[in-house]
Amino acid sequence: MLLKKIQNYIKQYVEVIANVLQCEVEIVDENLIRIAGTGYFEKNIEKKCEGLVYSFIFNLMGKKSPTSIGGAMNCLIFF
Repeated sequence: MLLKKIQNYIKQYVEVIANVLQCEVEIVDENLIRIAGTGYFEKNIEKKCEGLVYSFIFNLMGKKSPTSIGGAMNCLIFF
């Protein structure tokens, strides 16, 4: 819920991160709702992230609550 409250700020940081890392980036909240994203992810803002990959990666990384994941070039970013 906190990420939703600061969504406008997060969008700015997502663009910077994507430019620096040269990959697509998305930020999701604890319910896997996409808060911000670049490229492919940008058109699905405020939608639930679907797919087994999200759950698998967060379980693999030992995170109970995901905060972000980057996409196209296999960049993972956790806050």
